Amino acid sequence: MAEEPVFNKPDVVLGLDAAWGFASADQTSPALAGAAGALVDTTTFRESVTELRIHGVSGSDGPTMLEHPQALQVAGDSVAGFYRRWSPDGPGRPSVPWKLEAYSWGGLTEAPLASASWLLMAPFMMYNLAYFMLPPTQAAIADGPGQHLHRDRGHAIAHVLLRLLAMAATIQFVTAVVTVAMSTVAWQAAGETNSLLPSWMGWYGRWTVGWRVALAMASVAAIIGAAWLISVKTASKYEGRISLSRPERRTGWPLTERGFWRGQALVGRQRALHTAAACASVALIAVLASAHSAATWPAVGLAVVALIAAVVMVMLPVADRYTVTLVAGGEPESGSGTWWCRGVLLVGLAALVTSALVTGLTGHQDGRQPGALPNLNRFLAVLLLVQAALLVLLAVTVMVLARRGRRDGLYGEVSSDAHAEGTGRPYLGANLTTLVATLGFSLGGLLSVVVIFGVTRLLGTSEPSGYRFGPAPSDALAVPWPEYAFVAAPVGLLCGVAVAAIVLIVRYNRRRGDFLNPAESGLSPVAEAYASSTAGVPGASGDGGEYNTNREAIAAAWAAGRIADDADTAVALAVGGSLLLVLAAEIVLAIYAGPAGHPRTLSVLWQGTASAVTLVVVLVAGGLVTLLRQAYSDPDKRKTIGALWDVGTFWPRAVHPLAPPCYAERAVPEVVDRIRLLTGDFTDQPDDVAYLKYQAGLADLERTEGLTVPPRRLLLTGYSQGSIIAPAVIAQLGPDVLPDLALLTLACPARRLYGRAFPAYFGQHQLIELARLLGADAPREDDMASRLNRALARARWRDLRRRSDYIGSWIFGEPESTMTPEYLHDQVDQACLDPVVLVQNMNPARPGIHRHSQWWQDPRTNELGHYLIEQLGGQPGAT
Repeated sequence: MAEEPVFNKPDVVLGLDAAWGFASADQTSPALAGAAGALVDTTTFRESVTELRIHGVSGSDGPTMLEHPQALQVAGDSVAGFYRRWSPDGPGRPSVPWKLEAYSWGGLTEAPLASASWLLMAPFMMYNLAYFMLPPTQAAIADGPGQHLHRDRGHAIAHVLLRLLAMAATIQFVTAVVTVAMSTVAWQAAGETNSLLPSWMGWYGRWTVGWRVALAMASVAAIIGAAWLISVKTASKYEGRISLSRPERRTGWPLTERGFWRGQALVGRQRALHTAAACASVALIAVLASAHSAATWPAVGLAVVALIAAVVMVMLPVADRYTVTLVAGGEPESGSGTWWCRGVLLVGLAALVTSALVTGLTGHQDGRQPGALPNLNRFLAVLLLVQAALLVLLAVTVMVLARRGRRDGLYGEVSSDAHAEGTGRPYLGANLTTLVATLGFSLGGLLSVVVIFGVTRLLGTSEPSGYRFGPAPSDALAVPWPEYAFVAAPVGLLCGVAVAAIVLIVRYNRRRGDFLNPAESGLSPVAEAYASSTAGVPGASGDGGEYNTNREAIAAAWAAGRIADDADTAVALAVGGSLLLVLAAEIVLAIYAGPAGHPRTLSVLWQGTASAVTLVVVLVAGGLVTLLRQAYSDPDKRKTIGALWDVGTFWPRAVHPLAPPCYAERAVPEVVDRIRLLTGDFTDQPDDVAYLKYQAGLADLERTEGLTVPPRRLLLTGYSQGSIIAPAVIAQLGPDVLPDLALLTLACPARRLYGRAFPAYFGQHQLIELARLLGADAPREDDMASRLNRALARARWRDLRRRSDYIGSWIFGEPESTMTPEYLHDQVDQACLDPVVLVQNMNPARPGIHRHSQWWQDPRTNELGHYLIEQLGGQPGAT
């Protein structure tokens, strides 16, 4: 047990940002509750260690995390805040006998999940995810103007390719809007006679085609502007929150970089370049479709210059996350890069305005125009070829980096058995970056098809542009044939999902059988896990007939808990099937496109297939939106997709600025400063948020009683996604705070999901660094899982693990099913039986299997918390 710490630091005020501050949603204010002696932490447990809890994707509220019927907000705002217990009749006997605080960050993701608009930005999110899935590099500190982790040439190339793919995705999105607004509506559907538009748009059909296209360009510009505005607002809400904490840089762990969560400058630069590229693309498509005149070529030149400038600038260090956020700490000293990006944006806007004027003045045709917008097919074909070439180059680069990582032992494998859960191998051999980038490409094309065909079917009959069929229907609307190919994506996706389902079922049944079959000890793994807890019961081994039903149920839960280990296989089959059919469709369409006549039956088949696929995708998207909106009233539904969404939005916007915002950009600095405040480790700098919070709390304090707690050591407890936020917080804390800190992780996916998907950030080497920050001894490099856990046992860190949990897992080794004090002292990973006991078949009320839920109520959580608080030198329950 550590010695009792001696603190001589100012007390922490529990008012909401000030002594008399309070939240409008609370029944009373912290000041009134404190004056009445109703704040538990200020009256009963003043001298104990504080536990700060962080919830997972279910978005738990204050009372749930605090295990208390009443909670008051003491910091934060209406979106994310910190809560403490209070009781109107006095402190009573709370279930957790030490100071307790809860951080609720669910509001940071609730609004995006409740909004269907974010689904359109999901493809952009994939490119940001792919950036952080790259294989790790050799651990080294690079010299330079500011010390930072080393980046080799291979990673620099991969970063450039991902930024180019992200910009191509923006252009892909814009061309879908162009196809609908400019090609389908303005060019083909509108006309003074035989118009396919609603009657109330008759005024639009009387315009010449040039001005119709120019007005459609304005609508496209409005959509681009809306995306730009959303990015600006979310950047000020998320990326704008920083902390002045100065972490000690750890070799090979980028999460310890001071500027890791400071992405506002980078996002601003990339946003300007992506907007410029989008405007230039719209301008180029429009001016190439207009009648050639003396004014056409200057407009083409300006659009080409703007597009090339945006592409070149996004390749340079001014738009590189490594340079801006790691080397420059997120706050570049020189603002010239920002001004250069804004200059490119102005050129792109000028190209858009010029092109609109030229198009309007030179387009004198009246009525509906046949076929798609001229040269739109060529533009889309070139874009697809560029994306395909970039994906191929990225795949080769990532393969080289992954092979180099295996050669250098950067993955920390602890098992040579690829089928064992003990493996530390990254998903797909560290090639997940390519797969996720390909998924972003496919999703972008699929969403484009849904938008295009949805509008086309409302106005007329869709036909692939560049093909000539028999008698064309009077309401024919040409859709660029490169877009038609993405109709095959859902079919390939379903085929891949079917194959993946078969593979998962086979592996599930095999694992279920392994858990049921007796091992060398004569007991099945299930019976062996419950042998001690069923001691004294007839047939205690649990392998008798009287235990079969419940033993099989537990084995099934364990096998289901292993499905996440095969996530890469399932996703690879689904994405692979989709990509193969899209490529096949593109090749076939490219070969047979031309003026030669084609049978009408082929057009009917394509049209029917496109309509059916569009309907299915719209229904699926509608069901997804409904699921997301219901998630906050049903935690089980929240977990089904919330986990995936929260993984995607945990990472900063590294290569695509228009993607959904990163909630961790706010959550991590916010928790860092709260810990600094609770432990009394803050500076007197005027821009230090922790210091400002302390100063604000002093207002009116002399007229308030029972509202302060002394700064003490702290136990940080994270559940599910909170157990990922917690290590990110610890990595950002300075060396003066870390000795006063302990960590408890519940249902932690750090090794199982994050370690295999993001090996450069949560791989075995990085998790060992986390343990060393918390006081662990340095293990030997050749330590296997059986010795690694014991070598790191001195760390003030314990992980609680259920084998039925399908998200969380162990960190350094599968724990034994024992709960002795000796085992708790010697191992980081600890077992939590679920269900708590193996009962006989005749028991009509079997214990429930909680899997990934109900961790705060589990007695094992408080048992491990009690142990860690004692390690910190605290006395649980002391007054």
